[in-house]
Amino acid sequence: MFQRLHITAAVACVAVALSTSVTGASPRAPVMAADVASHVSELAATPTEACRANVRAFGASGGYAPQFLKRQLARARALTDWRNRVRDLHGSAFTTWARARQREIACDTALGKQHCVAQAKPCQTSLGSVF
Repeated sequence: MFQRLHITAAVACVAVALSTSVTGASPRAPVMAADVASHVSELAATPTEACRANVRAFGASGGYAPQFLKRQLARARALTDWRNRVRDLHGSAFTTWARARQREIACDTALGKQHCVAQAKPCQTSLGSVF
């Protein structure tokens, strides 16, 4: 975010400098400056995404707890397992579940146990460099 503000401010300064150009400059200078400024600010504000192949992980819980608690625990274990698998495969920069694409968690009950499967495509989001 901080980088985006600096880039946008730099683009605005370039646009002002070109629009108030010296005598004898092209009458299209302000139009060209605005066009360049809009394209550069689009590039600066567009995140680049690096996504990897789908990763599937599992979690289960049993015991004498109520079913809703078993489900919450199985879900948490599946997400923890997903993060661990992603970290082992792609590094810690990809372990954020909220950044993953095509997220899905499916849970089911069998023989008094809750079983959950978490699967998603891990992604790393960062701002692209313009300069």
